[in-house]
Amino acid sequence: MFTGPEAQAYAAKIRTRVPGYEAMHEVIAAALLASLPSAAKVLVVGAGDGEDLLALARAAPGWMFTALDPEPDMIALARGRARAAGVESRVRFHVGYAADLKMASTQRPQCWWATSFPTTARGSASWPT
Repeated sequence: MFTGPEAQAYAAKIRTRVPGYEAMHEVIAAALLASLPSAAKVLVVGAGDGEDLLALARAAPGWMFTALDPEPDMIALARGRARAAGVESRVRFHVGYAADLKMASTQRPQCWWATSFPTTARGSASWPT
């Protein structure tokens, strides 16, 4: 689980576990820019600390986002970072799972990192060993 101290350490830890972490965000943003309209609605599944959300928000000022993560502490981090970056008004934050969310047919899911962490049924994400 990414709660408490583990949530706070996430940003530093992921950079040591995933080579090219920052570059991957730029590649993902470029791919989505090439395929989505300028006023897209994007669902960020597994929003984590908001790093991918911020990369997408910088790349596409007209996009609106729904940030989804099962960990309240991670959503709190993402919200704080979005506020500091001045993009919080473009994001709806939700604690939970994709199956629990009613998604507009115009919304495009982005879940690049959500598949990176093994979980038990409905919870307990952890760092791969």
